Amino acid sequence: MSRYAITLRTDAATDDNAVIGYDPPLRTYFIQGFKDPKTEQPVLWLGTHLVDDAARRS
Repeated sequence: MSRYAITLRTDAATDDNAVIGYDPPLRTYFIQGFKDPKTEQPVLWLGTHLVDDAARRS
């Protein structure tokens, strides 16, 4: 799995500790950012589902 630190910005907030990367077992890119202060879980978390082979081939 590759992980790279990036900075995410919105009009209201900035996250200097966000990450973007590639997950080979899921065959997907992912991004995580803006951790919830209560749960420490990312509010933004995209790329958590296995890529559909039919969609990948088209």
